[in-house]
Amino acid sequence: MQQFVANPKLEVHNSSATIAQNSDWQEDARASIITETFPAPAPNDEREAALFLTLLPGAYTILASSEDGAEGVVLTEVYDAEVSP
Repeated sequence: MQQFVANPKLEVHNSSATIAQNSDWQEDARASIITETFPAPAPNDEREAALFLTLLPGAYTILASSEDGAEGVVLTEVYDAEVSP
């Protein structure tokens, strides 16, 4: 039975480039938006990865892996959220 990855990394790509990446969610410049506006899905562990992005309509790929190369399971969730002014 595989274990969950303890230190995941996220990458978001469009057809030509890496748009964003994160491995320790609280280090992201927009982490405060997650904790202040969407506290329920905010990660409990600072080693988890999370991004708050505004994306144009289109196709995107999310890559989830282990930052240290360990094998395991990574659960990814994507939310379509609107922030009220």
